Amino acid sequence: MKKIKISNKYLTIFLASILLFSLITYFFFSNIHKSRLLNEKPTDIVVANITTVTADIYWKADMDTVHRIFYKESSDTGVFREIEDFYIYTDETKKERIYLTNLTKLEPNTEYQFRIESENKVWDTQSFKTKNIAEELDLPTIATGNNSEQTFLLIDIDGDKYMLNTQFHGTWALDSKNKEYTVSKYATYIPKNDLASKLNNLLASPIYAQSGANCKTGVKINNSSYKPSKAVVVDILNRWVGSCKLGGYPDECYEDVYCKSLSAGVNPAFAITIWSNESGGSNYANNSKVEDFGIHGLSTVPVANFDKQANHFLNNIASKSDSYISGCTGGNKIYAWGAKFLTGSCTSPTNIDKGRTYMTGISEVYSWYTNESLTWPFTVSKNSSACNYSSAYTNTTYNSCSSKGTPTTPPSEPTTPPPPGGDGAKDYMIVTGTGVTPKDRDCKDPDGCICLYGYTNNKATSTLTIKNGYTCTVDKKVIETPERTKVCCYANNAVSYVSSSKCEGTALEGVIEKNCRIQNKTISIKKGVNFIEMPYHVNKDQVPIVTARALITHSGNRIIAVGLFRNDRWEKIVKNENGSINGQDFNLDPGESYLVIATEDIDIPVMTVGYDNPLKLDSLKGWNLVPTSLFENTSSDSKSILQNTTYTFINQIALWNDSSSIFDYTLRDNSGQIYGNSLRISTQEGFFIKIPQ
Repeated sequence: MKKIKISNKYLTIFLASILLFSLITYFFFSNIHKSRLLNEKPTDIVVANITTVTADIYWKADMDTVHRIFYKESSDTGVFREIEDFYIYTDETKKERIYLTNLTKLEPNTEYQFRIESENKVWDTQSFKTKNIAEELDLPTIATGNNSEQTFLLIDIDGDKYMLNTQFHGTWALDSKNKEYTVSKYATYIPKNDLASKLNNLLASPIYAQSGANCKTGVKINNSSYKPSKAVVVDILNRWVGSCKLGGYPDECYEDVYCKSLSAGVNPAFAITIWSNESGGSNYANNSKVEDFGIHGLSTVPVANFDKQANHFLNNIASKSDSYISGCTGGNKIYAWGAKFLTGSCTSPTNIDKGRTYMTGISEVYSWYTNESLTWPFTVSKNSSACNYSSAYTNTTYNSCSSKGTPTTPPSEPTTPPPPGGDGAKDYMIVTGTGVTPKDRDCKDPDGCICLYGYTNNKATSTLTIKNGYTCTVDKKVIETPERTKVCCYANNAVSYVSSSKCEGTALEGVIEKNCRIQNKTISIKKGVNFIEMPYHVNKDQVPIVTARALITHSGNRIIAVGLFRNDRWEKIVKNENGSINGQDFNLDPGESYLVIATEDIDIPVMTVGYDNPLKLDSLKGWNLVPTSLFENTSSDSKSILQNTTYTFINQIALWNDSSSIFDYTLRDNSGQIYGNSLRISTQEGFFIKIPQ
C-alpha cells in the first residue's frame, strides 16, 4: 500500500489555521469579558454631604449590574467592611441605576477609603476625608432653587460637594456659607408608575373608568393623631399621575384607608404609601385594571376592587410583617419585605436587590407624607375604635382624568346583611357597631352599639343598646368594659387622662398623667433671629404649625427661615423668599429647638400640655442647637452647666447675642479651666452646645 506523504506546506497551513482559530476565539471571549466588565463599571462616583461624622456616596451603574460597597479608615490595616444598607434609585430614561449609601458614626478629621465590587471585578479604591470639628458657627446664608422634576442636584461650594434630592416639591435650600457655588444635575429619576402613565399617554387615548373605587366614604375619624393628614394626601395624589391628575380617589377613600389600617394594626402612613405607589390612589381613570394595593394573581382579590385589595393587604401582609418574611435571607427586614411583596420570593440576592430598589422608592414616598424615614415594623397598636362607620356608605363618585365626580350611574348594590350569628344558635349574642367583630362583646364605637339576641336568618328576637366602653352579657346585662391602657385624651378644647376606649377625641402620644393638663402659651417670635422651643400644642386644627412650611404660612410669610442644627450642620432648612417657600419640609417636634428668622414681631397663642423631652444629649456630636428646658432644673447659666458633673461630655456653649449679632462663648479646656463669660441660658429657648467626638 502506498503511503501518503503530507506536504510541509499543507502542514504549515493546517497549524496556522489552528493558531488563527485559537487567537480569534481568545479575542472573541476576551472582548466579551471586557464588554461585561465595562457594563459592570461604576460611573459618576461622588462623595457628598461630608460632615465631621457622616458622608454620602453616590454612583451609577448598568441596570443589570449588582454592586456591593466596602469601606474602612485609611490607616486601618485590616479588611474592608461591607456596607449592607444602601438605596437604589432607577433612572428609567437613561436605563441606569443610581446607588446611594449613607456612612455614619465616622471620626472627624479622618481619611476613609472605599471600593465598589461587581460580580467580576473589584474596582479602584477611592478616598475622602471627614471635616474637622467646627470652631465657630455662622448663621446660614441660605441659597435656594427650583427644579420641576425629581432630580439629584450636585452643588459644589468652594470644593465641598453636597447632593440634594428635590423629591416631590421640586425646590431646594442649602446653607451656601456665603461662598460662591455651582449647581449641576447629577441624575433624574422617574417613578415607574409615572413613567408608565407618560408612555400610556403617548401611545393611546386615556382609559376612563367604568366604575369608581368601592371604598367607604363618609367615615368619621375620632383619633387623628397619625400621619399623614387628608390635606397632604389629597395634595399629593391629585398630582401623582401627570397625564391623569384627577382620576384617583383621595377625597373619597382617605378615611377608609386610615381607619382600616388602624383597625388592622398597620401604620396608616405606610398603607397610604403603598396605595399611592401601586395605584396612584385607585386611579382607575388612568388604568381601569389597576391593583389598588398591588395584590395580583388571587381570584379572591380582583383588580379595581379597593375594598378586597385593602383588606387582603392590611390583614394578610402588612399586619403580619414578621411572619410574612419568615424564611427570607438578608439582614434588612425592609428589603426582604419588599422582595417578597414585589417578586413573591426573598431567598436570592437578585430578589433582595429588587426588593431594595422597590423599597427605596417606597421610602421616598413615605417621606413625602411624613417627613420621616420608613422604619421596621410597619405596625402600630390596633385601634378599632379610632373611627365611626355608622354614617358611612360605598363611594358612588366616578372620576375622569380631568374632572372629579363624572356623573355615571353606579350599579345597584345589595344591602349588606349584619354579621352572621356564629353557629346560628338562637341564644347566641353578638354586637353590631363600628370597630367590633362578630362574637365581640365590647363596644368601641363612640356612637354606641346594639347587642343582638336570638339572631337567626338575619333577624334578632331582641336587642339591647349600649354605650361606648360598655359590654353586653349573655344574660342581657350591661357592665362597664374592663379598663384598658390610659391615654391623655384631647377633646372639645380640654384634656383628660382616661382609658383609651373612652377617648372620644385625639390620644396625645407620649404625654403621661402628670403632664395631662391644658396650659395657654404664646409662642413669641421677635423680629430678627430667634431660637424657639416648640411646645406640645394640642389645638392643631386651629393653629396648624406642625411643620416648618406650615409655621411660615401661618405667620403670613413674616417668617423667612426655619432650621434645625444637628451634628455640626444645618440639617434641615426651609426658607421663604417673597412668598416662595423652598426646601424640603420637616416636622416641628415638641421639645425641639429651632432657628426662626422673622421680618417682624409675631405672637402665636396655642393650647399646650406638658411634655417630658426624650432628647439624649450624650448621643449628639459636635455643635448642636438644644432646648433650654433640658437644663431648667439643674443649671441656669453656661458656667454652671460646664461645672456640672452630669454634663462632662459638653465642653463649649454658644449663645446668640442679639445686640451684636454674634455668638458669645463659654468653654472648658482639658484641664477643667473655664474661659469666657457666664451666659444666662434662660434668655432664649435654645442655645448651642459642643460635644467633642
